[in-house]
Amino acid sequence: MSRHHAVHQALEQLAYLQRALRQAEDPAQLQPLAEANRVSGRNLLHFLALQQHAPADLQPMLHTLGLRGIASGNIAASVARAIDWLSTPQFDPDPLDDHAGLRLRRAEHLFGARRGCARTMVTLPDNAARSPDLLDALLLQDMAVARINCAKGNAAQWHDNAVAVQNAAERTGKPCKRSFELAGPKLRIGDITPRAAVVKWKPERNDAGLILNPVQVQFYITGETAPAKADFAVPIDEAILREAQAGDTLRVKDVRGKRRDLHIGALKDRVLICEAEDTAYVSPGTPVQLRRGAHVICRGHVGDLPQRPGYVALAPGDTLVLMHGSTRGQPAVRRPDGSMAAAILSCALEDVFVHVQRGQRIRFDDGKVEGVIEQADAHRLDIRITQAEGGRVKLKGGRGINLPDTQLPLAALTEADTVALAEVLPDADLLAVSFVQTPADVEQIVELLTQHDASHVGLILKLETASVVRQLPQVLLAALRHPHVAVMIARGDLAAEMGFAALAATQQHILQLCEVAHLPVIWATQVLETMAKKGVPSRAEVSDVVLAGQADCVMLNKGPYIVETLRFLDDLLARNVQTTPSA
Repeated sequence: MSRHHAVHQALEQLAYLQRALRQAEDPAQLQPLAEANRVSGRNLLHFLALQQHAPADLQPMLHTLGLRGIASGNIAASVARAIDWLSTPQFDPDPLDDHAGLRLRRAEHLFGARRGCARTMVTLPDNAARSPDLLDALLLQDMAVARINCAKGNAAQWHDNAVAVQNAAERTGKPCKRSFELAGPKLRIGDITPRAAVVKWKPERNDAGLILNPVQVQFYITGETAPAKADFAVPIDEAILREAQAGDTLRVKDVRGKRRDLHIGALKDRVLICEAEDTAYVSPGTPVQLRRGAHVICRGHVGDLPQRPGYVALAPGDTLVLMHGSTRGQPAVRRPDGSMAAAILSCALEDVFVHVQRGQRIRFDDGKVEGVIEQADAHRLDIRITQAEGGRVKLKGGRGINLPDTQLPLAALTEADTVALAEVLPDADLLAVSFVQTPADVEQIVELLTQHDASHVGLILKLETASVVRQLPQVLLAALRHPHVAVMIARGDLAAEMGFAALAATQQHILQLCEVAHLPVIWATQVLETMAKKGVPSRAEVSDVVLAGQADCVMLNKGPYIVETLRFLDDLLARNVQTTPSA
């Protein structure tokens, strides 16, 4: 094809596309949007028209003719610019305003100015108000947004945490936004019967049974807060800590009657740091001796221990019963006749039992466990487990449930959410809404914020279902009715809903639509989660963080190593920026 013919064909296609863009500008859809957001809504409608009407060979043809193609940030201007360029050989265009700065300005308004290489949102512990040192450390490490999870605690705790964040911001001189995330419908596992209050420690040994590393056990005063980063923490009588010295020995007689000696290495911040070379099990009341050489200096007991969270272990081939209501879950048990009684879990959400059907899939804990529903009625589901991460998963209470084959007619806001919304708005810079599925969900939320005169509060839409992805353009148009909007990609729930194979494409689809609508994006779920909990990241997490750099804000979950995780995240993204070749 000659260049003259290619130019003529491209101009015909661009003129057709320009007419389609004008026809797509539906006043009925644009008029309800916040005035400042209409440019974004118009561009989103143009993008949908572009997908529908642009010939498949248009972009490659424009590239062949020396044009960069159609910019997604300002589609109408990009098409007009291409027409002018091809129509007038001497055309010398001004730089295209692709509205790239619009999303950046919106992100800064919602999350604050960027400090370092990443804006970070950190989930606060439920009792964050009691930990001012932690809040100071998070802010000094450039936490941009404090996330308060309204699925836990109560209005008084949420308010106390919000005030504590504000006080920490004033102490450190580091501003911080406060985001409240409403619980949404409780599509979760209920409580599981807790396990006995026992602490077990076990040193690492080689194949020959020789000690590789003694295990560190920390003893603290009964009634005080356990050390946050201890692998094993045990409360004992205060008298023992008053008398203890480095080099002394703690002797315990564990629940099996076995005598175990621990070497006291140090006394720090009212905590005894000890080393053990033998496995032991201790429970409340376990006898403890403080010994110096052959002499007993003091006697005491292990104090009250919290009950350990219960779990239900599941592997492929297992049978699971999911009950409607609040019955406490319990593991599978062997009957006297040798047969196995199935493990039991509960779910309080009635719609699950009304709408699921036999043969449909069900997933738990961000897809770590998958099963097929073999029997279903209004009271129980009989499930056969088909997949479990690593071959066996310990499911804990409160973990999420996903039904990828079932459409649940659930509104994003429950009655409890509506009450919570009114309670948190006076403290809120941002309000995150879970389980958004339809444009109607968003319209309801925007209307509520308007009724509460809260147009200044940023609205975060948490995307976690397959249905919201299918309707995402319409959902984003509805969201643009509110002046300040961002999107959170809840990758764990999306993976459980759509499958891990589809997650990468889904993430890119969401990022593309948000770029078109000039909406900031929060990257969430399991970002450096292993590091936050254990202090060391997995290799997969490190690779995953590089993708998080595409977003405007990265959400981290709570954990004893969260301050170190913040530092690591910023350093990792900084290195990626330095080593990424420029285009």
